[in-house]
Amino acid sequence: MTNKINKSLILVAAAGKSMEPVTEILPKYLMDVAGQTMIDRWFQLCQDAGIEKAVVNTFHFADSIKDHIEVYSKRNFSLDIEVIKEDNLRGTGNSILSLLDKFGDEPFMTILGDRLLLNSTHSTLKIMKDIWNPEEMDVLILLTSTVNSYGLSSDELTGRYNVHPTGLVEHKEEGTITPYVFGDIAIFNPKYLKTFSNQENISWRAIVSQAIQDKKVHGVVNEGEWFRLNTLDRYRVANDFMYGRYSGKITRF
Repeated sequence: MTNKINKSLILVAAAGKSMEPVTEILPKYLMDVAGQTMIDRWFQLCQDAGIEKAVVNTFHFADSIKDHIEVYSKRNFSLDIEVIKEDNLRGTGNSILSLLDKFGDEPFMTILGDRLLLNSTHSTLKIMKDIWNPEEMDVLILLTSTVNSYGLSSDELTGRYNVHPTGLVEHKEEGTITPYVFGDIAIFNPKYLKTFSNQENISWRAIVSQAIQDKKVHGVVNEGEWFRLNTLDRYRVANDFMYGRYSGKITRF
C-alpha cells in the first residue's frame, strides 16, 4: 500500500432539505460563501494539499453540479475531477463503500461537502496527508476544537473525543467535558472499510465510531476554524464570519 494520499472523495449527494427554500432551486454545495461556492473551496483546498484527483458523488441536482464542475475544470487543470451520479441516495457510509473500486487498495481522503474549513498557517489537508502512516493507521480523522467550531449541536458543545498520547482517538467518558469533535474529514485504508461492506444504512460517523472502539483511529487537530453549513442559519454565520475576515461579496438568503 502506498504512503501517499493522491485521491479524495467529496460527498455532495444530499438534498439539503434543511436549507430550503434555497435548495429547491440550487444545490447547497453551489451556494456562495463570500464569493466562492462550497464545492470550489474544497477543490482549492485539495489542490493546495497536493491531491491530484477528486471523486465527487452526486444525486440531487446531479446535472447542475456536473455542469458547474465542467466549467471549473476548464480553468483549473491541476486537479482531476471525476463526477459520479449515484443510482439512489445512500447513507454517507454506504456511499463511501459503494465507491471503493475507484481507489483500489490506495488510502484516500473523504470530505463532507457542506463543511467549511479554514487553514491556519499550514494546509490542514496536507498535514493529514503527511501524518498518514499505513503501517500504523487504518483511519485518520480531523478533530476540531469546540472553541473554533461553528454549527455544533447542543450535545457536541462539551466535546465528544479525547486523543491518547499514542495519537489514538478515544470516546469521551459519560458526563465529562472534552475538547474535540469530528471535523468530517478522514483518511481511510480501503481494506479496513471493506469489513463494513455487508452493513446497510450505515453512516460514516458510525464507521468512525466503530473504528474508535476497535482502536483503529488516529487524530489530527485542526488549528483553524471549522463550520457546519447544513442549515440556513449556520450558512449565514459562516458567510458573515468570512465577510468579516476577508474582502468579498456576501450573499443573503
